[in-house]
Parts: sequence; structure tokens; C-alpha cells
Amino acid sequence: MPVLIHSGSSSSGDNQFLSPSQAFQLSAAAGSSGQLQLSWIIAPGYYLYRDRIKVASASQGLTLAAPQFPQGQVKSDPYFGKQVIYHQQLLVTVPVRFAAATTAAVTVTYQGCAEAGLCYPPITRTLSVALPASAASAAGATPGAAAGAADTAASAMPGG
Repeated sequence: MPVLIHSGSSSSGDNQFLSPSQAFQLSAAAGSSGQLQLSWIIAPGYYLYRDRIKVASASQGLTLAAPQFPQGQVKSDPYFGKQVIYHQQLLVTVPVRFAAATTAAVTVTYQGCAEAGLCYPPITRTLSVALPASAASAAGATPGAAAGAADTAASAMPGG
């Protein structure tokens, strides 16, 4: 997928864009209540698209329910239409159910842009999360709840 460049950046000195990992700092942690917390620190002048965030299990025995997003800002995007976006920080809660494991891997795909005109291609990261032993199978996630997310994350791969 090519990088989209929105019109509107006119100053040649404004072409100093951050790398995706600097613009969107992602971390994950598991709580004892059967929830996975995904946290992004979003650099000033950048934003993430809610509907471009997909979460999938990359571990056997880990089942994810639908991510729970906070209210965001509605933006009319010339390429994607009406979108909900997030600035500064984003905290997403994902209910999980897992077998007796100590660590799990989750694959997170997300996409964001710089206000100055650069939209990054979808970014896919696999994160390892330490699971608390007392929360095994605590959440009420249903099997197959993340199947659509797994399919979407796979399509973000080059050539997909």
C-alpha cells in the first residue's frame, strides 16, 4: 500500500516527519481482571484512526473479545471519509480469555497520519504480554470473537 500524502503541506522545511514508532508509541500490559490494555502515546501533530486498529491473538489458547475504544474526535478525511481519530494518547481495553500460560503474543495493526499531510501505511506489530496466573480464563470472551481481526491484520502484510 503506498504512503498517502494529503495536500496542504506547503513549506519545504516541514518535511521532517517522525518514524512510525516515534509518532505512535505502542505498549501492552495484562491486568488481573482478564483484560489486555493497549496504550499508544501519540506525538503532537499526529493522530490514529480508530477503524484502522485491529487486534488478533498470536498465541494458542488466547481468545480476544472486541476491543473497547474511548470516544474520539470525528474527522472528515478526504481519503477515508468520516473517521474517528485520536490525538495525544489512546487507551484500548481488550477482554481476553487464556489457558494456563505465562506469556501471550498479540498482533496489533494500526494506521495514523501527521496533520502536516503524511499518512503512514498500516503498521503491524506483535507484542509479548506477561499474563497474571490468577486471571486465566477470567474474562468472558467468546471463541472466534477475534477472527475478523486476524483476517484484517493478515491483509496488512506487503503484497496482501
